[in-house]
Amino acid sequence: MAEHHRAFLYVLLLGLPALYVAARALSSLVDEQELKLWCGAWIISTAALFLTGSILLYTAAICVLSVYVHRVSKAPFLFYLILLLTAPAVGVNLGIPGLIGSIIELTPGRLFSLAFLLPSAIALRRGNNATALSGADKAFALFVIIVAVLSLRHGSPTHMLRACAVLLLDIMLPYYVFSRAPRTPEIIRWALAAIVFASLPFAMAGMFELLRGWRLYDSAILQWGVVLIQSYLFRDGMLRAAASSVEPISFGFACVVALGCLLAIRDRIKNVYLQMACFAVLCGGLVASLSRGPWLGAAVLLFVFVAARPKAVLTVAKAVTAASVVTVPVLLSPYGERIVRFLPFVGSVDTSNEDYRARLIDATFAIVGRNPLFGSTQYRFEPEMLAMIQGQGIIDVVNTYAAIALEYGLAGLIAFSLTMALAAAGLARLSFRSQSGSSTMVRAMLATLAAILLIIGTVSSVSVVPYIYWAFAGVSMAAARIKLDAGEATARPPVSPPLTVIGSLPISPFRR
Repeated sequence: MAEHHRAFLYVLLLGLPALYVAARALSSLVDEQELKLWCGAWIISTAALFLTGSILLYTAAICVLSVYVHRVSKAPFLFYLILLLTAPAVGVNLGIPGLIGSIIELTPGRLFSLAFLLPSAIALRRGNNATALSGADKAFALFVIIVAVLSLRHGSPTHMLRACAVLLLDIMLPYYVFSRAPRTPEIIRWALAAIVFASLPFAMAGMFELLRGWRLYDSAILQWGVVLIQSYLFRDGMLRAAASSVEPISFGFACVVALGCLLAIRDRIKNVYLQMACFAVLCGGLVASLSRGPWLGAAVLLFVFVAARPKAVLTVAKAVTAASVVTVPVLLSPYGERIVRFLPFVGSVDTSNEDYRARLIDATFAIVGRNPLFGSTQYRFEPEMLAMIQGQGIIDVVNTYAAIALEYGLAGLIAFSLTMALAAAGLARLSFRSQSGSSTMVRAMLATLAAILLIIGTVSSVSVVPYIYWAFAGVSMAAARIKLDAGEATARPPVSPPLTVIGSLPISPFRR
């Protein structure tokens, strides 16, 4: 049996039970017919990935699925989240043989953006429900303008067109659709449930990779003709799980976001055992990443979730006491020493990674100091960066804030940070309203956003990372806009028209 067929069977054997648990857990939250569509879409995308052997055939399968989804689904834009973790987060350069070597870089995230978000965006623009621009929307628009205008510095109109296309697919569509399409608390919960649903089979695959030492999705990447610089990453002799996200930190990042979303909707999951099973799977996936950044993010998530409420001092004290009761016996056990070795700041495993990140920050301050306002496109050729070339011959800018500041200067960094800060401020205002009927959900969303902002300081915006945080920022703005404590409306978002356009374009503005 070919490796990609064997991998497909394992992905199904791991994913189908996870989908069953997810569907059972979310049945009290999401319509039964919608859950069936979610399950069917996941299976179709996964089968097409492993069995077609070509990204073009995979694209055709997603096109057909998109047309069907837009005809029958109540919220077709959510399939962007449902399918985001079903395919490897890599790009394939497509061109015209003998004429043009590369026209576009087709990635699953951009494909899903075109297939499921673009029709929803068109429907929103055609509707009569115009939404006033918030402060975060204005900061977001400023960030997009800065990135688009500064792309002219490359001296090629073609490059600017590609950069603008990437801005549209990777950033603008996720933020715009997810900040406008959810118009009721129910649809907000559906969006959070979609992230949980997609992450459960994803986390199961990651745990399998850790235990078996075998990357399940690498065979699919090889079929597409993509060669990874270093696909297998180990820490203390154990394979760091990545599944379809390709990178371990991105894998852990997705698990942390899913944990936050599960916290947000847990009061709507009636079966306690199913709720515990979902938490166990996602926590297992987080551990399997063997990534310190996501672990720190999970700690921040729990702290903010407990603290973001009126008179939270006593609650925080109780939470710290409970955590100590659980962790102290574990650390005193025979496994305690090995666990401590993996912990951030005090651990002794792969401390060179922490040193590299510290050097990156120093280099960023030096380079941005010479190009403070709008950064530089040639920052990789600065002496401080050349001194950081790794063994694979690359300079890995493992910090989203540093990557933005280096290429787009303080202007781009301030606009980006202001967008996220204003989105968080909108949730914070809601979370401290003690009478809010959705206070638990709002606190969990605020905590998740805080975790996101921490983790992206330890990883560049590659793989699924930017797709997730821009979509979640949009959902956060939607939650703040409709004021979740105002009541539980029952309206549904408009159904998008059938898909008529498909395609993708290249070059991420946050390449490593």
